[in-house]
Amino acid sequence: MTTVWEAAPAAISTLKDLGYTDVCFVGGVACSLYGNPRTPHDLDILILDASIDQESLKRRVCDQNSSFFLVPSKKIGATYKVLWYRKPRYSYSRSYYSSYDSYSYTSTTDTSGAIKVDLLLPGVMDIPSFSSSAISSSNSRGLPAAPLSVVLLLKLQAWSQHRAALQSHYRMEQFKDSSDLDTLVPIAAGKGIKPKTDLPLPASFLEAAQTRVREYLVAYPSSDTRSHWKALGFEVPKLLTTRTVSTRGRSTSNAVDDLTSTLSSLNISAGSSTSATRRYTRTSYTYGRYRY
Repeated sequence: MTTVWEAAPAAISTLKDLGYTDVCFVGGVACSLYGNPRTPHDLDILILDASIDQESLKRRVCDQNSSFFLVPSKKIGATYKVLWYRKPRYSYSRSYYSSYDSYSYTSTTDTSGAIKVDLLLPGVMDIPSFSSSAISSSNSRGLPAAPLSVVLLLKLQAWSQHRAALQSHYRMEQFKDSSDLDTLVPIAAGKGIKPKTDLPLPASFLEAAQTRVREYLVAYPSSDTRSHWKALGFEVPKLLTTRTVSTRGRSTSNAVDDLTSTLSSLNISAGSSTSATRRYTRTSYTYGRYRY
């Protein structure tokens, strides 16, 4: 079975053999290179100096290195193909009538044990462009990674998009993204990263990031990353407090008055009752002998 750490250097080497030198990892591999403990399962490679489209890039990679292969997308109506990598596999056999051993190379479009490779370009999925001088290879694996500020904000973007996805399997990805962010944000803050000023990133990208930071902290108000987001230069929303009505040691009439006052402050009318209720009408449907 091929591992992502076998596919990663092979992909970079193949792209450089094709003349693409300004390449770097984003996504899960980049997060791992910056210290995230989660093991990634695919490759997201950003190519800054490509002058052709993604489909042409995929074909060139396959022509250059036979360990890469293309498989039609499983999405209904999709016309693009998905790039995969698998270490060369050889089959061995010995003929009953011959003393010679036979080796043959086996290549299939079966993706079991293979690693998916996404080749990305600036502008695709709102990925910003930046100078190739910002690419960092100062990690234990010596692999090129996009600058941490870009990796972090793209991970935040992925969390927001997965959270709003209609398909359930995409929505589930938000929890993996939030776990990655809980690790990456303190790492970035500890390195003194300032995404708004470190690189000349597009204003629209940074404004969207600020909105997503608020969204993240509203979704996770008790997150330990709150102070770290602030250290990174982002505005953080204030924590909301709740008011508790206690009846201990007090008369029932006083407790009702306090409850009515609290409901009034929330623009809820209690009427003549001591509790506010909301009624819902449930519509029933009959199909054959089943009632819904």
